[in-house]
Amino acid sequence: MPHATRKRAGHPEEQQLLLLLDGELNSREGKSLASHLQWCRECRAKRQILLQGLDALAEYSQSVLAPAAGRPPKGWNEFPALLDRIATAADKPNRTKAS
Repeated sequence: MPHATRKRAGHPEEQQLLLLLDGELNSREGKSLASHLQWCRECRAKRQILLQGLDALAEYSQSVLAPAAGRPPKGWNEFPALLDRIATAADKPNRTKAS
């Protein structure tokens, strides 16, 4: 198991901290982790580092990736029709010609 996700005795995994930051833990898990963070300076520091990383990723995405990608040439108007064509093609049985 990689060091970054290894659970130390009594400490949550980084994945749990990320789920807490995203609001994706159930109520019981969220309360338990919040309680742990109240007394554990090490985990609070790790949470802060994760927050800084997420903030940097969001800023990079908004300032570099989104402008570089630009808008689709014809907007999103044709996207639903494209999805329908793909779904229809996927539903058709694969027919091969008999020799």
